[in-house]
Amino acid sequence: MLVAIEGIDGAGKGTQAQKLLDRALKEGYTAKLLSFPQYQVTQGSKWIAEYLRGDFGELNEVHPLFAGMLFALDRFECKKQIMDSLEMHDLVIMDRYVASNLAYQSARCREGGDDPMKFVDRLLSLEYDIYGLPRPDLTLFLDMPVAFSEHLISERGARAYTREDKIMMDVAEKINIPPGRYDIHEENTEYLHAVHEMYYQLIQSFDMAPCEEINCQNENGVLRSKDDIAREVWSAVQAKLQ
Repeated sequence: MLVAIEGIDGAGKGTQAQKLLDRALKEGYTAKLLSFPQYQVTQGSKWIAEYLRGDFGELNEVHPLFAGMLFALDRFECKKQIMDSLEMHDLVIMDRYVASNLAYQSARCREGGDDPMKFVDRLLSLEYDIYGLPRPDLTLFLDMPVAFSEHLISERGARAYTREDKIMMDVAEKINIPPGRYDIHEENTEYLHAVHEMYYQLIQSFDMAPCEEINCQNENGVLRSKDDIAREVWSAVQAKLQ
């Protein structure tokens, strides 16, 4: 069974993916966790890091199809590992998968006035038809309001892949210079809003089906605890496993 955990930056995908892995193992299932992009593993991820650092230009200067092909290539390079993991384990958990590519790249088409759903179809064909990647048995969308996401991103700080040189990073930290920048996705609030809305559109169009939405805030607008969210995640996955 393949489960993909999706959401905007700062939604807690990595945390919930790890908690899901731990719970599955505790319950006696065999499980594997894969995170995308596969930084420092695939050639595609190296180019993705350059893109997110802004080496190819600012966000509006890089064509979304080019970016989408980089993220798809990263997964294609891991196709054998994915397929082998599905053969060997009851549960394979993806911390980001194809839907991230659909949401993040098609959101830029919305801003440019193009039809985002036509662009979604192109990426779906590339990832699932041409590259032959397996479709998820379940996608869990962690619905995190952008305001919460911004706060959590600011607390987390810059990513490792936004720092080109570890020596320079160490020097910067010693003299209290901010160690790098946020990536070009995370630093653009308007873009994160567009991505958030695009995820909703993908759910409504069934391009993420089967999908369950996990609301990361309670009825009072307060952020739920990680463990509370994890219990709902496990409940959704366990129902499928059984």
